[in-house]
Amino acid sequence: MRLGELTSEQREKINKVTKIDDERAIKEFIKSRRIKNVRETTIKYYEDAFHVLKRDLKLLEINKQLVELSEKDIKNNFVLAKEIESDNH
Repeated sequence: MRLGELTSEQREKINKVTKIDDERAIKEFIKSRRIKNVRETTIKYYEDAFHVLKRDLKLLEINKQLVELSEKDIKNNFVLAKEIESDNH
């Protein structure tokens, strides 16, 4: 092996991507907010917002994790929220 050349095992480790799921992402986000001393009422608001977003994604039949959402997915969610809001008024 030449100096500076990676083995296939080393390349595999470098290229391995760790996927994070929604539960872990939300947990880490909430943890970071607590470290920043955000009020518990604000944290509760964030948790509720994540819950509503996940519910709406099911209504839109978007089968993705929150961390995988595209800009288009988020825009579609806003459109749905506006439609629900106008139906309730």
